[in-house]
Amino acid sequence: MSLQLNETHDVNLRSWAGDSLEYPIQNLPIAIFRIGAEPFRGGIAIGDSVLDLAALARLAMFDGIVQKCLLACSKPELNEYMGMGVIA
Repeated sequence: MSLQLNETHDVNLRSWAGDSLEYPIQNLPIAIFRIGAEPFRGGIAIGDSVLDLAALARLAMFDGIVQKCLLACSKPELNEYMGMGVIA
């Protein structure tokens, strides 16, 4: 399987986060986080903020593979998400 490049791979792509990104928009770091005593869950660092993927999953704004990925990131570890492999 070969990866099809599209406009999302443009190195000049800019985000609403502006210049606060430490990483290219294509390589935002995903990790487990929690606030206080809340359960751990997946999040994506964007500048000095974290996009809570469990909260996004609860909104059910997406379906199909996107929602499946969000649900996998809602868990206290990213094993299921990482085990999904390359999704084309």
